[in-house]
Amino acid sequence: MIALISFILGMIELVLGFRFIFLLVGANPIAPFVAWIYNISIPLVAPFAGVLGGPIINRPAASTGTSLVIHGTTAAPGVTVPSIFDPSTIVAIVVYAAVFGLVLALLGRRSSQ
Repeated sequence: MIALISFILGMIELVLGFRFIFLLVGANPIAPFVAWIYNISIPLVAPFAGVLGGPIINRPAASTGTSLVIHGTTAAPGVTVPSIFDPSTIVAIVVYAAVFGLVLALLGRRSSQ
């Protein structure tokens, strides 16, 4: 049971880590892997949206007259995706680690008795 919970936490932390890095470096949201990471991480980050304010955009997107959706998969070829520091992702990483850590500690204590 402890191994399964640790595996789940590892997968959640890995996905959130990729999300944070992809947003920070301005990864192309049209790329299939990046879009997949954004799509599966949205429900993980949603409860923490706005806890520490909104994302901080480090450079503007190029003005091409087309829409750019940072957390989705809409961007036009040639559009510069901005670099974003998303505090909600950091909060999610910390909260999930703390909650899973407490669960693992309780299970470890329970199994040792």
